[in-house]
Parts: sequence; structure tokens; C-alpha cells
Amino acid sequence: MKKGKWKKKLQAQFLKKVSDLLDEGYSLNDAISFTMIHVPHNLKEDLRECVQRLTEGNSIRTALEKNGFHQYVLSYLYFAEQHGDIKFAFKESSAMLEKQLLHIEKAKQILRYPIFLIMMMVFILYTAQTVIAPQFVKMYESMNLTTSFFLFLLLSMFDLLKTIFLITILSPFFIIPYYHFVFRKYPPTKQQNILVRIPIIGKGLKIYHSYYFSSQMSYLLKGGLSIFESLTVFCEQNLMPFYQEEARFFMTELKKGERLDEILAKRPFFEAELSAIVHHGQASGKLDRELFTYSQMLIDRIEQKTVKVFSYVQPLIFLIIGILVLAVYLSIMLPMYQMMEKI
Repeated sequence: MKKGKWKKKLQAQFLKKVSDLLDEGYSLNDAISFTMIHVPHNLKEDLRECVQRLTEGNSIRTALEKNGFHQYVLSYLYFAEQHGDIKFAFKESSAMLEKQLLHIEKAKQILRYPIFLIMMMVFILYTAQTVIAPQFVKMYESMNLTTSFFLFLLLSMFDLLKTIFLITILSPFFIIPYYHFVFRKYPPTKQQNILVRIPIIGKGLKIYHSYYFSSQMSYLLKGGLSIFESLTVFCEQNLMPFYQEEARFFMTELKKGERLDEILAKRPFFEAELSAIVHHGQASGKLDRELFTYSQMLIDRIEQKTVKVFSYVQPLIFLIIGILVLAVYLSIMLPMYQMMEKI
């Protein structure tokens, strides 16, 4: 099977269908076999091979990994193999993929028209700066008139916008090589340490890391593992290198006598409240339940923050467009009014 044939949308649909069938009492093999009816013809053979691998004793994670499934899905299945709740892994990973796709589609809908307008405005601004503005400057010089402060301000603003536009266009030529040749070579912890310092992105990452860690830990603890054993499970996986490194660090600190909540409080990659949740859960003896409840709260928070960001993006873009339209209008009309006053 060729990796990458399963697009995210198809993966989400497949995972959701298998999850529903498992809830209805189907075995995993039967559930996957049943979904062959609903997948495109070119993917049916993939599922037949998947069932064959399961029959041969391979894990569901290994079977789907060869199908090119998303790393996030595979990590969920890995942890499910440890705590035994496969249904949870299918349901949770399908829900997260569906939300990712929904947010991407919503972002496209919000940005498509404003981006077109911005491109048109950039063209108009470029024309105004390179063709219209120089003509007015020449007219001022020929009539021995002093360029007004406002016209000077507008021309300066055009230069600033031109600089911003060039930086925006050229930045990918620096960012992409930096990512491939420098950033990717950093250890996972150093990568995350850089990313969490970026405004907005950093806050989102902290919420996501707190969600993922608390969600997986809750099910491992619920499955009967101790905190140390649960962290060992994190260490033994290689799908999510960042969590692997963090788990090693946690285990080293635990051996020194530190408590888990104290260790979490010192790490910049998680929400500060995660430490308080762990402290309270350990004190009450219900850490698995409190971590699960907290992870579900974080899912809601991620959804709310995403909606909030989208609600700001489009009005902000239209405000920028409105300012650009006003600037173009003033750059054309004000010099004409000023020259009429001088005549």
C-alpha cells in the first residue's frame, strides 16, 4: 500500500464508522470488513490487507500505519493498546480529525474573499504609488507648490505598506529553509520551547499539550497503571518524540523525589492549572477521573478559542481593506483640492 492514499477526511470517516460499529458490538475485524462497503473502490484492497495483518497478529496501529494514517491517530491507537480501550481511541481520534477539517474549511471560507480583496487593493496601491503619486509630485514642483504634510504622510504610508508586502512575500523563502535545515534538527523539547514563546500560537500549543497529556494519562491510570508505569508507556513510543522526551524528564525527576504536580509546574509547555489538577487528583485518589474531566474541558476551550479567533479575523481584514481604500481615495483627491486652492 502506498502511503498517503488516505486523506484526512477519509481517515476521519473510517475511524468514526469503526467506532460506531464497535459500540454496536462488532469485533474489530468485522467492523473494518464492514466499512469496505463505504470506502472508495481503490481503498478496499487497503482494508483487506489491514484485516489480514490483524489476523496475522499485528496490532491495529501497525496495520493502519502501513496505510499512511495520520501520526496523531496512530499515537492514540498506541496508547489504547496499553490501556485496552480501542473504542475510545477510534472515537477520540476521529472527533479530533473532524474538528481539524472543520476549522480548516472554515478558515478557507473566511479568508477566501478578503484575500482576493487585499490582492486587488495591493495592485491599486501599487498603481497609485508608481503612477499617480509621482504625477502629483511633478505638478507640485512645476507650480512651485510645497508638498502638503498629508500627502507626504500618505506617500510614507505607501512606502511602509510596500515594505510590509515585500517582507510578507519574501519571508517564506527564509522560513522554509530555516525549518527544514535548522529547526527540524533541534531536539523536540527545544522546538517546542521556541514555539510556545510565539504569541497566540504558544498559548494554543500549551492547551493542546495539556489536553493530550491529561487525556492519555487518564486512560493509562484508569487501566490500572501507576504514574511511573504510565510515563514509561510514553517513553516507549516514538510517534510523538516531544512527549517521549518529557516523560523521560518526568521519570528522572520522580526518581529524585519530586512530585508530578511540582514537575509540571516548572515546565513551560503546559497550562499552569494542569499542575493544580494533578495535585488535587493525587490528594483525592481520583487522578484518572480528574485528568479526564480536565481534558474534556480543554477540548471545549480549544473550540471556543478557535471560534473566537475566526470571529476577529474577517472583521480585522475588512478594516484593513477599508483603511487602504480610504488611503487611495485621499491620495488622489487631496492633492487635487490643494492645487485648486492655490490657483
